[in-house]
Amino acid sequence: MVHSEERLDGQGRVVVQVEAEIRYVLGSGERGLSYLVDRDGYLFQSPIGWYAQQKRWDLSPGYATRNQHFERPIEPDCLFCHVNRFEPVAGTINGYRRPIFHGMAIGCERCHGPGGLHVRNPGPTDDPTGRDLTIVNPRHLEPALREAVCYQCHLQGVYHVERAGRRATDYRPSLPLESFLAVFVPAARPGGENPAVGHVEQMHASRCYRASRGQLGCVSCHDPHRKPEPAEAAAFYRVRCLACHADHGCAKPSAERQARTPDDSCIVCHMPRAPLTDIAHTATTDHRIHRLEGKVPTPPGGAAPVAGDDVPLALYYADRFDLRARAGRDRDLGIALAQIGRGVQGPLAARFSRLALPRLEAAVRDWPDDLAACDALATALALQDRSAEALTAAKAVLALEPRRERALELAMVLASQLHRRDEALDFGRRTLAVDPWVARYHLSMAQLYTRGGDWRPAGGNWRPAIDACRAALRLAPTNLEARRLLIVGAVMTGDLPLARGEFRIYLGFEPPDADNLRRWLESHPVPPPARP
Repeated sequence: MVHSEERLDGQGRVVVQVEAEIRYVLGSGERGLSYLVDRDGYLFQSPIGWYAQQKRWDLSPGYATRNQHFERPIEPDCLFCHVNRFEPVAGTINGYRRPIFHGMAIGCERCHGPGGLHVRNPGPTDDPTGRDLTIVNPRHLEPALREAVCYQCHLQGVYHVERAGRRATDYRPSLPLESFLAVFVPAARPGGENPAVGHVEQMHASRCYRASRGQLGCVSCHDPHRKPEPAEAAAFYRVRCLACHADHGCAKPSAERQARTPDDSCIVCHMPRAPLTDIAHTATTDHRIHRLEGKVPTPPGGAAPVAGDDVPLALYYADRFDLRARAGRDRDLGIALAQIGRGVQGPLAARFSRLALPRLEAAVRDWPDDLAACDALATALALQDRSAEALTAAKAVLALEPRRERALELAMVLASQLHRRDEALDFGRRTLAVDPWVARYHLSMAQLYTRGGDWRPAGGNWRPAIDACRAALRLAPTNLEARRLLIVGAVMTGDLPLARGEFRIYLGFEPPDADNLRRWLESHPVPPPARP
């Protein structure tokens, strides 16, 4: 399968085209499918997705507002809940060792723990209950540990932060999830918002969950080993509802219920399907379990504020953190706030990074080898326009992990801002050595070679700049900044055929600065071709 993207001009002619072979398909297909491109072990998401409920192709979620094309990286967080096992390449954002996937689908051990002992000696043990202690059976765990098995994927929140010294993949069934992950949710949710993966938070908002004192959980209603066929789904889930509600059933008469839903489905009224606010063409079941039709339960009760009212995040299960885990709670919040700041702009970025800084500074002071905290500190300082301090922090990260991709790119940008061109070029080369498949890295190098990205340059090293622009355009041919710089570089080196050809392509995009660039091309003296 090959996905292709074309840019058409005003007459419908193809201006540029980029295509990529699809190597993997991600998802169960119930709501949709995502398609992955494998570039030498670096995974990227195709802009094209399949929406199963409407049986249509469309842009993948978020692509309509981003100029990413085939450049959205598939990070380990994306894969954790969709595939069995994988091994990221240290330092990279989306690089993986081959074979990339050790088992495509989620395997038994994700819910039942390591199975070697069970395979060697299965069966009952000397346990007085007769349970098989060679394998984890979640139904025998206390509710919090039982639910953690499901929550490792389904407690989505808005930000996951790996606890200090832990990785998400270190978690094993029967252990407390909060020892491995800090999950943050918005401190206050806008009315009516229905996030794509928020079933746990919705369930915790329900009266059913609160009245059960934590006994109600995912497996109270769902069989993790099979999904009922559509024809039996209503009866399957009604039995589970009546396990608690047999004595106090539905207030509506049976005839009235069946007039609306002939199979007498409880979920039609109490767990209606609603369109997702962050994924187009898709609907999902509302797990807030409305007691009265049209009356939405209160927001989730599992989230507790971690600081003052100015902090926009709340930590799930704050009361479950043991004393050792609580010591790092401010560190976790600082990392989450820095992540928010990196994803927004302007005053919001400044606000979130300001909130993050004191927490991260304290964390790095106490644990100077905490790579994630050091990385987040460099990001927060950069967002506060404290470039020199941010560069020092980024270098501290690189001292711990020399090939850390995000820190290398940040160091390149910061060194450029500080007019340390040679140092910025060195960081840029190191960034490309880690990951050569990101167009903006190549464009940044081109801009550094020419001492800036303006199309009216005073000079610069144009030969390597042209090569860097071409590399960027091979990956992202619709990048107008790279194409504009390539046109100027062709003029500056006397390659008029290249300049004219690229300018014709540039005009096909109908850019707003076309006249200005044309006038510059017409007025700029063409230097003689440089000697080899």
